[in-house]
Amino acid sequence: MNHNAVYNNIIKNRVENPIDVSQYTETHHIKPRSLGGTNIPSNLVKLLPKEHFICHLLLVYMYKNTLGYYKMLKAFNMMQYAKSSTQYRYITGKRYAHLRTEFAKSMSASQKGKLNSQFGLIWIHHLAEQVNKKIKKYELAEWEENGWTKGRVVNFNKSVKMLSEDVKQERRDVRKASTVNRNLLISIEKKRLNLLLADQKKKETVIKLESWYKIYRSVTFDEFKTITGYNKSLENIVQQFKRHVNDYVSMDHTAVMQRNTE
Repeated sequence: MNHNAVYNNIIKNRVENPIDVSQYTETHHIKPRSLGGTNIPSNLVKLLPKEHFICHLLLVYMYKNTLGYYKMLKAFNMMQYAKSSTQYRYITGKRYAHLRTEFAKSMSASQKGKLNSQFGLIWIHHLAEQVNKKIKKYELAEWEENGWTKGRVVNFNKSVKMLSEDVKQERRDVRKASTVNRNLLISIEKKRLNLLLADQKKKETVIKLESWYKIYRSVTFDEFKTITGYNKSLENIVQQFKRHVNDYVSMDHTAVMQRNTE
């Protein structure tokens, strides 16, 4: 059987010969949504329930040996649970068994290794906080340093009672140590950020003073203050130029003084 041809004929027939509005119909996506189909009118067609069911069965065979096979099996499997007085689905026991087996195989294959949403995850718990959570396997050592333990606890009250006082104290010590370590890391990070900010501020100061120095060399000090908004003494700005401007020339100070007296 040419499944594609049969499928296309059913669709073409219903596009050219719409079902009377008095009859019950179901909306079908010509290109399935799970394969990139949209809700645009040209991708939708009204079908009778039996036609809709057959189309989804045909899609299963049309997409066999492709990446879309599992999606079509899943969609068809869902249709078998949508039965009512207006939506009766019939399929032979042999075909039903075959498709269910295929669906189970596809489900199994789609959940193996990295395809499984839980791949690479493990449960850990914190008895003191009475919390379970999932983490990535490679993160376990880091969490254990903070008082977490591998595994999931169903009844925390029972688990806590079973711990000896020594173990409880040990866990409290680990928790305290982790807090100290965390505070130390925060302190180190703050110092690092402060150094970066100081360095950035120094660079900005140098850039500003270099631009000011160019102005300073060509105008009187009063004009310099008016242009830059500088409000401190001449000696102060000279000291800043000496400290931050690489091409500072000491004779410039004398020249500025002379311009001020002219």
